[in-house]
Amino acid sequence: MTAPARPRPTTRPRPPSANRPPVRRRPHPSAARALGSVLAGAATCGALLALDPVVAPGGWTTAGVLAVAAAAALLAALRAVWGNRIGPTLVTAAAGAATLVNHEGSRLAGDPSAPGTDALAHVATRLDEAFRQINEGVAPLVAGHEVTLLIQIGALAVLLLLDLSVALGVPVLGGLALVALWVPAVALGAPASGWALVWAGLPWLALVAGVPTMTGRRARLEATGWSAAVLVLALGVTPLMSAAPGWGTVPLPRLGSGSGSVSLSDDLDLRRDLQARSDQTVLTYTLAAADGSPSPLSVTDLGPLRSFTLTGFNGRSWSVDDAGDDALTSWEPGQLLSPQDQDTPRSAGSQVQVAVTVDGLADRYLPVTLAPREVAVAGSWRYDPMRDLVLGSEPTRAGTAYRMLAHVPAETAANLTRQTSQNPSDRTALAMPGSAHDGDVAALAARVTDGRSTTYDKALALQTFLRTSAGFVYDEQIPPAASDDAVWDFLQDKRGYCVQFATAMVVMARSLGLPARLAVGFLPGTDQDGTVTVTGRQAHAWPEIWFDESGWVRFEPTPAVQTGAPPPWTVAISAGTASPVAEDEPTVAANRPTASTSAAPMATAAGASTPGGSGRWWWLAGAGAVLVGLGTWVVRHRTHRRTLDPEGAWAAMRRSLAGAGLTWTDATTPRQAARAVRRSATLDAATLDAIEELAAELERSRYVAGGATASPEQLDQWVQRIDGALRTSAAGRGRRRRRPDENAEHRG
Repeated sequence: MTAPARPRPTTRPRPPSANRPPVRRRPHPSAARALGSVLAGAATCGALLALDPVVAPGGWTTAGVLAVAAAAALLAALRAVWGNRIGPTLVTAAAGAATLVNHEGSRLAGDPSAPGTDALAHVATRLDEAFRQINEGVAPLVAGHEVTLLIQIGALAVLLLLDLSVALGVPVLGGLALVALWVPAVALGAPASGWALVWAGLPWLALVAGVPTMTGRRARLEATGWSAAVLVLALGVTPLMSAAPGWGTVPLPRLGSGSGSVSLSDDLDLRRDLQARSDQTVLTYTLAAADGSPSPLSVTDLGPLRSFTLTGFNGRSWSVDDAGDDALTSWEPGQLLSPQDQDTPRSAGSQVQVAVTVDGLADRYLPVTLAPREVAVAGSWRYDPMRDLVLGSEPTRAGTAYRMLAHVPAETAANLTRQTSQNPSDRTALAMPGSAHDGDVAALAARVTDGRSTTYDKALALQTFLRTSAGFVYDEQIPPAASDDAVWDFLQDKRGYCVQFATAMVVMARSLGLPARLAVGFLPGTDQDGTVTVTGRQAHAWPEIWFDESGWVRFEPTPAVQTGAPPPWTVAISAGTASPVAEDEPTVAANRPTASTSAAPMATAAGASTPGGSGRWWWLAGAGAVLVGLGTWVVRHRTHRRTLDPEGAWAAMRRSLAGAGLTWTDATTPRQAARAVRRSATLDAATLDAIEELAAELERSRYVAGGATASPEQLDQWVQRIDGALRTSAAGRGRRRRRPDENAEHRG
């Protein structure tokens, strides 16, 4: 008897889906959105380095990076919990604006010199001041608080635009926002920052490649690697292209030039930090005797060339004294231009021919000698004898040439000592600012000049006090205001540049009854083989004191670190003694940020720039990276549409729905997901039908022997319809993310 056969275990048939490879779980939509904001913040921080060539090193970098990092963190947090595309941008913009206004309001409370009490008005004033500093300064600009505030606002705007482009699915357009941070350097022709291109380009290319929405660590690493390869390719190939024969034969538009025009500002504010001066040559000149023989005087003997003088001071800033057209006169060839009440040369001296050729100076004020002079210049120019200046209807330009025959007196300390200052040509040179500290300044001036009786002795005592004996320091950064009187603050802080030193001496002299004014011009330049070259660095301000016989006489209270030796008539004797005035070693502020190219308070450049030949290939590499990124994005999307299949179309639709807050797990069947979306979303009937048709097509491709029947074009039309409807529907604009009911199919 045979035993019955053991029944063979029956195996449960495997569903068709089991033969397919496992589906990788895509990153959660909230995580993808947050990662996009983080990468946008990283790209913006990298792009800030593009300002390095035009803004001097300082605290602006840290302030800008901190502002961008805080805003990017807020954006990431909001996008992690909120599927709306525009909402997080608006909230972050409002939060950033409120923070900046609140911060400026707190600064306003502690600044007695700030105008008004409205924080918004204060911010607007700060921004106006920032634009003024940018217009008047030259690269590299020393960024004070105002410019730093403007950089922060600009960086935040770039971040918000880049993050919004990522949220809208067009990160390639966000590259245009990043490029905005390169505009200042491009406009000035400054060498580009290669590191800025690297640190901004890598996160941006990662966004273009879609790294935040990729599945799996390996895929993300591969995409990041390809982004780095594209960047390296752009940086490596472009220099080789620029060296190829024929490169550069086609002229390109120029946004900046290698040489800028320099002008002198006649609006001097003692509260402003000293901005970087231009190294651009403003003019050159040669000296000769009246008969053409070698000059009897040196450049130092001739002294500075003065552009204009100022007498109006309000305690903080100087203003132009508008004398009107009636005060301006024309002159005949050979006529001596001498200040009012000083019709003849002050004393016997030398006659020197000065032949001037303008280079980078664009100014309506013509630089002339301090001594009376005959002037021969083409064009429409007139003379103001009260202010002793020559004013033109049009500014000078490169190539403007003029000649002067200067009658230089042999001024001496002994000659000045015997003179008084009772009859100044301009009585406004005695006016005090009218601040609450006028009395304090007068008391200090009286102590400094105690025991001195003559005008010269008092003036020399003031010069010695400020220049050598009281511990004043030449510093390009102005301490915060402590009162409404900028001169009194300077006398307490003992830090400033030539405008502060000269203004302090003018006000102290006026408090003693000595007529005084401020002069602005150029210190003697560098003499090379008989040609004297003056640059924007030689721009300077100094005080002039009135003497009844000699007229306006220059003094030099600014330390030697800026001016060199003082006028010779101030070193022959000291006040009340017969011994030379000994000068201490030049003193300059230590461990404080200064502009390495700076040596003058008000030489401003219009379009000044640095030739960027050595950095040209960085711009070409940047353009190459942008073009490659754009091409990558276009090819990626075009390839996606050409090879679209039901699986790809379903994945694209699923990403769009996830952005609107509608998600489901991989355990949900396509049919269940389509019905759940119909129950949960407020979409039009045609869109809901497209979702169900796409779900049915996906099931046919998975489970039916014949496979899919829809063409790639039809699949793309369904995806585009769904995506477009989501962009305009309430579900796509503001619905809170919620998971469709995955059991709707079983309850239906």
